[in-house]
Amino acid sequence: MTVVDPVSGEYDALAARIREAIERRSGVRIPVVRDDAPEAAVPIRGNLIALGNRSTNKTMEGLYNRYFTLLDLWYPGPGGYEVRSLHNPFGGGHNVILVGGSDRAGVDRATDEFVLIDGPEGSIDLLIARAPTDMHTLAVVNNRKLDASPRNFYGVPAGHTNVSVWGCMHRRHVFVEDLDGDGKQEVAGEIDGTWNRIGVWAQDGTPLANVHLGPGEFEPPPKPCPRRNVRDMDVADVDGDGKQEIIAGLAGGLALALNHRCEKVWSKRLPAPPTVLACVRSPKPWIAAGCEDGTLIALDGKGEVSGMGRTQGRPSGIAVLDGLAVVGTDSGQVAGWTTFARD
Repeated sequence: MTVVDPVSGEYDALAARIREAIERRSGVRIPVVRDDAPEAAVPIRGNLIALGNRSTNKTMEGLYNRYFTLLDLWYPGPGGYEVRSLHNPFGGGHNVILVGGSDRAGVDRATDEFVLIDGPEGSIDLLIARAPTDMHTLAVVNNRKLDASPRNFYGVPAGHTNVSVWGCMHRRHVFVEDLDGDGKQEVAGEIDGTWNRIGVWAQDGTPLANVHLGPGEFEPPPKPCPRRNVRDMDVADVDGDGKQEIIAGLAGGLALALNHRCEKVWSKRLPAPPTVLACVRSPKPWIAAGCEDGTLIALDGKGEVSGMGRTQGRPSGIAVLDGLAVVGTDSGQVAGWTTFARD
């Protein structure tokens, strides 16, 4: 397996993150090559992980020109991303994992969604989510089989209804964390779109917990797809009880905290619907949220507002850097703030 990184160097940091994720799981340090290297040539001669789209990566361009991928500057659109496998495209027994988007934000999100978990008999499974997608399942690609057809991590526990709609429900976050402090990792994430819910699954895909959030709002015509109703998510132990909470920002204007059983711990109505949200874990846990009107909010572990600020524009991205929450807005502003939380 080889990571193909564009010669421009635009995705160098993302390629390094993927290589490090694989090394942590497998103990193997795979090579990274430029898209003009012989190993990256199309038709492919080995198993590849390709970053970017047809305009930024020559390997992607070769696959795009042969109709093996649609990743370009238009699809999946601003901030959109796709992580999927391309199985044996040239009949030589070699495969490609596409980690792509139309812009840097999308490719960055795709890298975030490159999630590895332990598979059967010491193998490794790659969990693949897409936005937009056809169905709301996760594809599961095992490192020994490289078959993209298995689907999992979408069921609901007994007593819950699994609502399924083709092409209008998306997966944007996949967390692999020990949520309940028992030493075993679970898989958590949202299913967003026509119907919205948050779920928790065991590593074999067994549904453990679920909370339905109800139907989603749709974009005005002629756009056929629903809005992004679960705007952002993060997972952290924000109240210090040794168990991690699931924190979600909802289009209805709420910040919502759930425990590992998807039971509500608290909810807080914000001044405007949140667009981005992240948990700052040190030196003291707190929650940073950016809202549609530019309001920046700090919440403590109990959901109480501990501080507010403002930036220009609608926050479109958020990152946590050494205890600092940083947002970027659609007007080109970048704002950072430290914890407002009271001692």
